[in-house]
Amino acid sequence: MKKFIKNFSRSLYYLNALVQVAVVSSVFVLCLKELFSHGNVPIDDHATILPLIIFSALFLFMTGTYDIMNKRSIELVITGVLAVLLSDLAAIVIIRTYSFIWFTLSDFVLTYLMQIAALSAWIAISRIIYRKFKKPQKAVVVCYDIENTDSYIKKIRGYSDKYEIIDIISYNDANLYYSICQSEAVFMLDLSSKKREKVAQYCLALNKNIYILPESYEISVRHCHLEQIDDIPFFSCKPLLLTLEQKLIKRFFDIVASAVALILTAPIMIVVAILIKKDDGGSVFYKQERITENYRKFNVLKFRTMVQNAEELSGATLSTKDDPRITKIGKKLRALRLDELPQLINIFIGDMSFVGPRPERDIFIQEYIKTVPEFIYRLNVKAGLTGLAQVRGKYNTTPQDKLKMDLLYINDYSFVNDLKICFLTVKVIFSKESTEGIDGEVNNKELFEAQQNKN
Repeated sequence: MKKFIKNFSRSLYYLNALVQVAVVSSVFVLCLKELFSHGNVPIDDHATILPLIIFSALFLFMTGTYDIMNKRSIELVITGVLAVLLSDLAAIVIIRTYSFIWFTLSDFVLTYLMQIAALSAWIAISRIIYRKFKKPQKAVVVCYDIENTDSYIKKIRGYSDKYEIIDIISYNDANLYYSICQSEAVFMLDLSSKKREKVAQYCLALNKNIYILPESYEISVRHCHLEQIDDIPFFSCKPLLLTLEQKLIKRFFDIVASAVALILTAPIMIVVAILIKKDDGGSVFYKQERITENYRKFNVLKFRTMVQNAEELSGATLSTKDDPRITKIGKKLRALRLDELPQLINIFIGDMSFVGPRPERDIFIQEYIKTVPEFIYRLNVKAGLTGLAQVRGKYNTTPQDKLKMDLLYINDYSFVNDLKICFLTVKVIFSKESTEGIDGEVNNKELFEAQQNKN
């Protein structure tokens, strides 16, 4: 069994998925039997149990709760909380329609909490089992300049249950190949394609696992297929664009979902507007010119979270950690992402999509493409309210790494992936790291104080 789990991680993934669905479904059914034990409740009816199994399997998958191998326990619990809530709500509607069973609010909350407790217990157990049988890989990090890769190394160390870094070595070090021999996995960072090729050949010969930090263009061409012209093999790569059918499906979803969301969030937006106005008497909304698909300009709409005319002195400046320009109510709105709600209007009228690369300002795009020309590829699709870079990265993730995630999104686009990103966005709201500002070069505190003194 130990050898089976060690060599077949995917089998562990599917086994864990089956157990999670069984735990969530069985607790629900047990509660249902207990709550309605004195009535004629068709517990065995397909319309009662089958919807719950289907919805729990779907939402646990969509939120990534199955993935115990690549996520921390707290992440899995948070995604599980969301998945179980959505599956229960969907299942209860179906059960009510076909079986005439209705939960009271107290019954629903009790059932839900018991499901979360059982799921959390299984997640803890499964993580213990995984760590017991799947020991951390002894890893070597190979790079050209260790100082430039320090942030990546810190993030790899954060997954100590998966990787144990035994050496960090320069490509030019004479002991490079000896170090690789002592490892089980090799991370290649900041190496040119030729250097990577040499290291990869050696790793393949020794059957070592390889982890390569890809360049932007490599992500763009990852879904190539082999095409032979005469006796010459070619890799055929599609352009980073959505097809007409994909655009139509995406637009239809945006119209319907944004219309529903606007109706549901209208009371929240009214309250937020009152709080902003009461806070400093300034304008409620904030408009800013951004760039979307095909370099088209539009005005993105947000709730104002900074002092009035915040960039009057500093000019176009990215928000930084502990930015003094952010108002008291603005900090709370940003933490909960409520400042983004007015962008539902941008989505409804077609300026933006629910999912896509976040819209940037023209001045920042011009700066980014000076050092990362591939940044322009983000504009091959419509800008989004959320995106892969938002659910997998942080607010202060570098533009280069955000670009790679945006290119991955475009290259792997599907409607199902859009739904998964939407669900995972809810999880991001509860992550403090995702709302942090960048540690920018411009000292916004000094600029803010100078502006206040000037006034």
